[in-house]
Amino acid sequence: MSFFDLLGSEKDQHGFKHVRILGKWSDAIVSKDSSIIVEKQNYSVSLKASQTDLQQHSPSKPSALTADQMNHAGTVRFVNIDSFELQFEVGANEFHNFLFSCTAAVICADVKAEVFVAAPQFITNPHMFELPNMSLEHKQVVRAADPGVASAHKAVFQQWYVKAGDYVGTGDKIYRVAARNGSVEATAEMPGRVYYVQAVLPGDVIEPGVAMLILDTDTISWTQVSIIALVVIAAIAAVITWWYCCCRSKQETPDVDEPRVRAVILDFETDTGWNQRAIWKYQPLGLGFYENQVPLSVAYIGHDASHMGVLRDDVLVGIGDDKDIVGMASIKNKSFENVWMELKERVDQLPLAPRLLLKFESDKGTRIVHWHTKPLGLNLSETLPVKVTKVDEAAMHLGLEVGNVLKSYGMDWSLDPHLLKSVDGMTAKEIREVIEDRIAQFPDGHCCPAEISGEDICPE
Repeated sequence: MSFFDLLGSEKDQHGFKHVRILGKWSDAIVSKDSSIIVEKQNYSVSLKASQTDLQQHSPSKPSALTADQMNHAGTVRFVNIDSFELQFEVGANEFHNFLFSCTAAVICADVKAEVFVAAPQFITNPHMFELPNMSLEHKQVVRAADPGVASAHKAVFQQWYVKAGDYVGTGDKIYRVAARNGSVEATAEMPGRVYYVQAVLPGDVIEPGVAMLILDTDTISWTQVSIIALVVIAAIAAVITWWYCCCRSKQETPDVDEPRVRAVILDFETDTGWNQRAIWKYQPLGLGFYENQVPLSVAYIGHDASHMGVLRDDVLVGIGDDKDIVGMASIKNKSFENVWMELKERVDQLPLAPRLLLKFESDKGTRIVHWHTKPLGLNLSETLPVKVTKVDEAAMHLGLEVGNVLKSYGMDWSLDPHLLKSVDGMTAKEIREVIEDRIAQFPDGHCCPAEISGEDICPE
């Protein structure tokens, strides 16, 4: 829930605006340079205006605020909550109209590319990690480990591998976080059934020791036992078949390491009846769907899906991959869970898209730039401090300028900006080598000259 125009009135010297939210809120989000005062209490958070409105410029479009209006707006996020209470306070001599919107409003500034906008500031409610009242007999509480993030000792949640009701064995992956030293995958220390999962979302900051999930260790998965038995039988049959074929034929054995799926294909239908096809060769898809809504409707468009032509509220009507010769699999009349699992099975076989994040500083502020394809569209100096010496079209629209100074870098697709690695202590050559090594992993549509060192970095 977002609140806009949190400014006092010049008409009343005692005028003020104050919004208080009572309930199990998860995050309060304001801009780094916000004029809003955020106060946290147990199960409540307050957003208070600290400035008066001198220009009377009220927002007309909440989803496209100006940089100035963004400093007078705040958002409170709720995860797994049944109800909450709002309290509004204004000055005694003020009159206000309230405008409510039934759609989600995202705080963002409508500014030109060359303007450096301060990053949002997240204030996380520690109560979101409290365990519900339940008996923990025959259960194990899995807590977040220290990911080794220097003195910060925090990580950014990326992905769940399990859900409530799943059975896991010792060593099975359960979730993944991003730390300064890269992605870290947590694994189960004992077998059991996933009894409870915290409602964390990608991007949430995870502190060491917080409860992530609960395993019921006093259950036996007969379904899992049956699956294992079938897998063993199938493996034995496959070995016998392989031996028989190898004895009768000298045909080359196929490469078993080659992934079955090389591309995931999704068909969408727009509200105008237009059919849109999108193809992914890497994960993540950058899509979010309204939970338990059938047919599946797009609720979120991320960076990876934005250039595919998919729009919010488009309806998923077909799922396929590069092995589907006869056509797309229809998902009509299928449940949300069945469609989701069918999509997940295909996506899990795709490799993660390589990413590069670079943080620059200038007299205008800081900017974190994100690439996942060639070319970068910039040249970097060969001396310290490493600066941008040339900007081409690929980087120009990202707001980069000649003279921007490189301060830190990151490699993971969802790294938190605060977990980027500093270039302090590195030589200019070492910095370029790190960037060049990452670029070499990018999808290679055509060979391109290096923008970093002037040498050919395209793989042979």
